[in-house]
Amino acid sequence: MNKAGIIFLLLLLLNGCASVSDTRPEIIRKSEYYLEHGVTAFGNSDYVMAAEFFNKALAHYRSIDDSHGILLSLINLAETAMATGNAQAVIQRLEQAESVARRSQPSRYLDRIQLMRAQVYWREHDEQRVMPLLTPLLPEFSAE
Repeated sequence: MNKAGIIFLLLLLLNGCASVSDTRPEIIRKSEYYLEHGVTAFGNSDYVMAAEFFNKALAHYRSIDDSHGILLSLINLAETAMATGNAQAVIQRLEQAESVARRSQPSRYLDRIQLMRAQVYWREHDEQRVMPLLTPLLPEFSAE
């Protein structure tokens, strides 16, 4: 065997040793797959495919009672509905997301949910509902 062949075999051997298989359950890997592909489709402005992937991710995360995955799926579904101008679907998904967030990790996602809700009302020219949602999110400055 020549020198190039030996180097090639060594590289294959090293590559095989370096890869680690994902030992997590298939349902978790599949859930993440759907969520990631939904984000990619959304980034490509393919909102129909994004919604399909996010709905599949939501169903998978619900089947294993993964509140963080459920929350991410609902927020992404709300973002997708917002991109398509479906205000009713946005509000519905945000209400579901808020319910999950209050039970699991409120400090991390509640502000984002409120901001998205304000965005819906702003687009509907309902300024009276916007300011009460935005005011708690704005920083306060002292006049000192």
